[in-house]
Amino acid sequence: MGQDWQLADIARAHSQDMLLNDFFKHENLSGQTAVYRGNDVGYTCVKNFGDFFTEGISENIFQG
Repeated sequence: MGQDWQLADIARAHSQDMLLNDFFKHENLSGQTAVYRGNDVGYTCVKNFGDFFTEGISENIFQG
């Protein structure tokens, strides 16, 4: 499986937002989560685990 450029763009935009607005957290300053930011640009993600499924994206952020 190759890189998901649309997902990378969503993550990059959030990183840029955190840099420009001097914050570091999963929700942006408008209170939008990764799921909201993905849905906002038409990105959907459904994972089927057999007995259950999940929808939406999540993120890992690290400050080092």
